[in-house]
Amino acid sequence: MTTRALVVDDERLARVVLRKLLEAWRDVQIVGEANSLSNAAEAVRTLDPDVVFLDIQMPDGTGFDLFERATIRGRVIFVTAYEQHALRAFEVNALDYLLKPVTPDGLARALERLDANRGTPAESAAGLMLDDVVSLPSARGLQFTAVRDVIFIQRADDYTEVFLASGRSVLTSTSLETWAERLPGESFVRIHRSTIANLVHVVELKLEQGPALVLQNGQTLRLSRRCLRALRQRLLR
Repeated sequence: MTTRALVVDDERLARVVLRKLLEAWRDVQIVGEANSLSNAAEAVRTLDPDVVFLDIQMPDGTGFDLFERATIRGRVIFVTAYEQHALRAFEVNALDYLLKPVTPDGLARALERLDANRGTPAESAAGLMLDDVVSLPSARGLQFTAVRDVIFIQRADDYTEVFLASGRSVLTSTSLETWAERLPGESFVRIHRSTIANLVHVVELKLEQGPALVLQNGQTLRLSRRCLRALRQRLLR
């Protein structure tokens, strides 16, 4: 099966190097190149590639911004000069990456993983930490946020709505049970069968007229009596 690839990098030399490396793979067809996010978004929409080799640092944003500009149905392999300590954001989201300068061995490993994961969702069950960056799979593609900036998550039928410190909310395909497994337990608590809250953003526990949590933004979240008992035991430790 031929893999149709799109190469996105603002540096012409970097695109040339990656193209030459990819030409050694007979089952990889380069269907296009882009030197900006706006060009990349158009290429994704018109070419619908199987894989996008995506540079992080771009003149009109970062590689992550491409997910907001276009729905990427294929896999993404980030091409980055980031140091090793900064790569956990990729690892916890099961996002593949290549370190610059790209080498034949590094590319071979990335393509082997691509082939092994073909047809599987780009979502990891890895546990998250408060300072991690997490992907939010939605109808628009993947959006990214710091775990710390998630205020609360609420069940919405078969989906979940993630409410962020920025005031935005994102409807995601990730289940509430999956969030409960992945989010750091020292900060995130189940306050209702349909809600998980981040204690980082809680300023008050109200008990009159029914238990509730008051958030920094003034919003109030209902707290079930069963969850109240568990929360009290936890806070009194």
